[in-house]
Amino acid sequence: KAIATMDGSTNIQIHAQVTGYLVKQAYTENSLVKQGDLLFQIDPRSFQADLDKAQANLASSQAQLLRSKQDMDRSAGLIKSGTVSRQEYQNEVQTYQSAQYDVDAAKSSVTTAQINLGHTKMTSPIDGIAGTAQPGLGDLITPGTRLTTVSMVDPIQADFNITEQVYLDHAKRITQTLAVPLANRPEDLELVLADGSVYPKKGQLSSISRQSPTSDGDITAFALFPNPDHV
Repeated sequence: KAIATMDGSTNIQIHAQVTGYLVKQAYTENSLVKQGDLLFQIDPRSFQADLDKAQANLASSQAQLLRSKQDMDRSAGLIKSGTVSRQEYQNEVQTYQSAQYDVDAAKSSVTTAQINLGHTKMTSPIDGIAGTAQPGLGDLITPGTRLTTVSMVDPIQADFNITEQVYLDHAKRITQTLAVPLANRPEDLELVLADGSVYPKKGQLSSISRQSPTSDGDITAFALFPNPDHV
């Protein structure tokens, strides 16, 4: 027997990737969210303006590229008659190549602006419980700011300590169990809740900490229990 602490089987921190003011929190704290659900919204107006500007620059660059292509093709047709010198034609070619570079750069700017605009909406990457929001509405958010944590609770993870002696006594069985793929691993662990009742679903050993034992010689083990009702 061991005392266990329940934790999400997966815990993902949600961080901001752009700078802006937080204008919306779209979820209820400590509630279930689905993958793709909107969690937070940063004011998108400046990012939309950047995208509009980048798209206008791209349109202008593409128009310039078309004019350069037409001039180059016209010069290519006149070079045989001597109306256009070879040097003039080479200048047209260089102008066209420069215009092509400008279009490529403008396309990159549009892509960057689209990505940044997309980053103003932060969604849940998994199904799980979304925790307490760290910032508040109106706060200035910068890249790397942690906004909340989403925890997968089905299955839910039980963290517990076993003594080094217990581990050594059962090392062979533990090793054999962990060698089995998780999907096929036996479910033979029992969870007793705080009120003394037995949780109706059995769990399976997930992993053993590979770090050194704690100061009192304990080793941390992890088990997974089905939790479809989010009990």
